[in-house]
Amino acid sequence: MRKERNWRIGGLLIWATLSCGGSTSSDRDIKTLDFTYNDTFSTAFSLKLNDRSDTVYVKQDFTKGSGLPSGSYYAIVHDDVKRLLISHAESVLLLHPDSLYDEGLQDDEDYKICIVGSEANGCVRLHTLNPPQNVKLLSRHLRDLKDRLTYHKLEREINFVSDDILPEPIKWGSVKFLPP
Repeated sequence: MRKERNWRIGGLLIWATLSCGGSTSSDRDIKTLDFTYNDTFSTAFSLKLNDRSDTVYVKQDFTKGSGLPSGSYYAIVHDDVKRLLISHAESVLLLHPDSLYDEGLQDDEDYKICIVGSEANGCVRLHTLNPPQNVKLLSRHLRDLKDRLTYHKLEREINFVSDDILPEPIKWGSVKFLPP
């Protein structure tokens, strides 16, 4: 309960900071927020949030250690948290529609945020050490949200618009090894 309260207070402060001087929610009317994150070494997952539902969908691709096992899940999120994330997404869509920030790195965080709205759509793909601050902040909040929720397993696999950043699995029969 205390963590949830701290999350709400911190989120509301950030929301107030980001929303100063921007247009209102009704100007962009975000319908869905679709996020895929891959940190190369410990986790890869996708998360989807819909403005008309209190359900968050998560597809965990892999995790190292004691994280959520691979599979498709759903969880319930509070309206105030959902509104906070939607407001962050509006900021990202307004400032960085269909943007690519890629430094050609081999490792490090790689993520994609796709936003579908009634008036505007956009995807922001990041694989950089220096992302825009509002995009980095939204990514951090989405990862924190994912870590805080209580999940229920889905019987079927779900797919996401943003999940095309994940590498294809290696087919071992296709790997050619030539000794030195």
